[in-house]
Amino acid sequence: PSSPPHTYHPAAFARTRYVWYVSADSTDKQICAALVSARAVRESRANTSAVKADFVLVHMDPLAEHVQRLLKIHEIKAKQSRKPKTTGKRNRSFDKLLVAALFEYDRIIFLDSDLLTLRSMDYLFGSFGDLPIPLAAPRAYWLPQPFLTAGGPLVIDPRPKFWRRYYSPAVDGYINKSFNG
Repeated sequence: PSSPPHTYHPAAFARTRYVWYVSADSTDKQICAALVSARAVRESRANTSAVKADFVLVHMDPLAEHVQRLLKIHEIKAKQSRKPKTTGKRNRSFDKLLVAALFEYDRIIFLDSDLLTLRSMDYLFGSFGDLPIPLAAPRAYWLPQPFLTAGGPLVIDPRPKFWRRYYSPAVDGYINKSFNG
């Protein structure tokens, strides 16, 4: 099956991005996986997209020089994120929600680094029109509902009001309080 047909208005998507996140304890293997995922997205979009979407890798710790060179070669922007207030391994899985604080972008498609795309996902940039969306994600059909997948693709409109209401409580303390111990 092909991607759903949508009419794109490139000017409306001038600030769209595909985003990957690597945690503070990321290894070269995880960064390599993000590069492979980004390449799969880029190849799936070749000669088919009217949407100009940049690629961004969000990271916490400074990147090694060889990683910075690789990102430049692959035309992926690096953006260092603040460290969340969460602690503990269980809470680290929520750190990826920091991508929802990329307020300089209108809409992002977040992908875990181990997700490979086979077809362009550009239609997701326009699937919701001008309707602001805090989060759109596929259902995890194998779990009791309602439950959404966390690895992507996640479509997020980074807005301060969404950050304060939905994401910041999860990243900056709610998780610590809920899963203490």
